[in-house]
Amino acid sequence: MLDVGCGNGRNGAWLAERGADVVGVDLAAPLLDAVYDSGCFHHLAPHRRITYRERILLLLAPGGRYAVVAFAQENQPSPPDREVLTSGDLGGGMSFLVEDLERIFAPLRPVEVRRVRDDVPGTFGADFLNAGLFEA
Repeated sequence: MLDVGCGNGRNGAWLAERGADVVGVDLAAPLLDAVYDSGCFHHLAPHRRITYRERILLLLAPGGRYAVVAFAQENQPSPPDREVLTSGDLGGGMSFLVEDLERIFAPLRPVEVRRVRDDVPGTFGADFLNAGLFEA
């Protein structure tokens, strides 16, 4: 598992405790079976999203999976893209509807895209997050 934008490693540690082999870095080796992003994507300016997506696509092996967790527009609204592009202010991070994630990552097949659950013991779940799991 590659934990993109891993910060303090909280998510990578959780995955490793459950048996995953995790590397937290900002650059990846090609052809990964899984790429996990919890905290990077929602800090990208709107005009950087497609470049980010294309780089992820190049990293995934056929059948590889990409998972993303991002702020949920429903509970943590962010300004419209046009306003962000004009002001240059991400306001602490962009937020997305489930439908936004499906549209942005449309070259990948959605496996499951939904709100993050906050009722699973031993996990970090918060109602201000949406998550998507996609397959190459």
